Amino acid sequence: MKHFALKPGISISLFILLILILFSCQHQEKRKETMDLKCEYNVNSLGVDVQNPRLSWKIKSDQRGAAQSAYRVLAATDEKLLQNEIPDLWDSGKIESDQSIQVEYNGKPLKSGMKVYWRVQVWDENGALLPDSEIVFWEMGLLDKSDWKAKWIGAPGMESAIGQDLTSPLFRKEFQAEKKIKSARAYISGLGYYELYINGKRVSDHQLSPNQTNYDRRFIEKWDEQRIGNMTTTVLYETFDITSFLNSDDNVFGVWLGNGWYIQADRPNDKPLWYDTPRLIAQFEIEYEDGTKDQIVSDESWKTSASPIIYNGLHSGEIYDARMEQPGWNAPGFKAVTWENAVLVRPPTGTLKSQQSPPDRITQAIKPVSVTEVEKGVYRFDLGEMISGWARLKISGEKGTEINLRFIEELGPTYGQTDTYILKGEGTEIWEPRFTWHAFRFVEIRGSETPLTIDNLEGCVVNTDVKPAGSFYCSDSLLNHILKNYRSTHLGNIHGGIPSDCPHRERRGYTGDGQISAK
Repeated sequence: MKHFALKPGISISLFILLILILFSCQHQEKRKETMDLKCEYNVNSLGVDVQNPRLSWKIKSDQRGAAQSAYRVLAATDEKLLQNEIPDLWDSGKIESDQSIQVEYNGKPLKSGMKVYWRVQVWDENGALLPDSEIVFWEMGLLDKSDWKAKWIGAPGMESAIGQDLTSPLFRKEFQAEKKIKSARAYISGLGYYELYINGKRVSDHQLSPNQTNYDRRFIEKWDEQRIGNMTTTVLYETFDITSFLNSDDNVFGVWLGNGWYIQADRPNDKPLWYDTPRLIAQFEIEYEDGTKDQIVSDESWKTSASPIIYNGLHSGEIYDARMEQPGWNAPGFKAVTWENAVLVRPPTGTLKSQQSPPDRITQAIKPVSVTEVEKGVYRFDLGEMISGWARLKISGEKGTEINLRFIEELGPTYGQTDTYILKGEGTEIWEPRFTWHAFRFVEIRGSETPLTIDNLEGCVVNTDVKPAGSFYCSDSLLNHILKNYRSTHLGNIHGGIPSDCPHRERRGYTGDGQISAK
């Protein structure tokens, strides 16, 4: 039998202390906490437009069998009230239940723009009260049609051009802040797609926004198939906290519109998908430190002009003429002397509702694995894998040089996927499209006056930014690769929140794909 001997210099009391520490660590009570609080499936949601939002939370524990036996939700108009446990909006009381998802708010009626702070208390499977969750919030959107003071506006002359190659208009509105701003919100939608800028800065990283819906009555009034028709439903608007974007004096709101699905007319068989010409609605709510408020809305006082995007279609890409750029168009100090006034346009028949679903984003940037000159002046970039998104081009050349990008899934048909960039001739120019996407592995570029290298292009992976519900990894590399391919395929086929048939040729949300993906 082996005996344990203490080394010289270590006392018996120190040895006993070490044993006690080890024993304590092994029998230390497992930690539990309440976390991941969400309202309508989002963290600190903005623009919630349902009167009884659904709340959820999770218990985090390293103990097997951990569970919730009861909960209590507290909601208040001020964070300090919750800290003092004075829930002036709702106190659910202790409810014996294991429910922790889709718990409906059941407190005092909520008003448009109201900010609600909330936390939850949870009792575990042994009836022990866990530490209070952190305090989070949600903020109400515009609940009633009457809350919208903004009007739908568009560019003059577009109504007569429906069905033709519509350009992509710019809009701007100047605003003078005369007091110190406490907070500000933007409520905005642009059809088919839009980008919002304030004082020269892009407000969000959302792409191809808003998410796709049946926005409006169709351009076609009589349908060959009587079961299909003008299925008007919803127009989604987005809400942004724009406080940090505003200056204490001069400000400019800028909006860039794209055709998107609202006027999808770049292929003959897409005529049933015509709704109307591009349009926007925007409402900016400003609250000052002294409690007063301002409201800036889209109307005929906004200015509009043509943009460098002289063509944009979902399937056939974009044509961008950099010579038409107007530096500073969305910032203070710009002289819009040649710009026209916006015009009022017909409001879409769809109901304005807040977008709470995830937007599209650039989720990854991929460097090509090779570039080869397949024929004189034609360079083929290979990304090494199929992606859905677009290419970011980095190039220089003479003013007026046309660079053509041809997107290829496999070395075969392109399905008309092309972009064209016309240089302004000012050194190195970096460009990527705004209102289209492609499915491709290869990009062929022609038109460059100088040889191209692998550094002239990268692929931007774009998809609806849905988060994974779980993960899987094993020792079998084949299974891991199959899972990677599945994820890439699924994500590449979801844009605007809609699962599609394929991301290049047939991008509509056909019934079969929708049914399979919905659950």
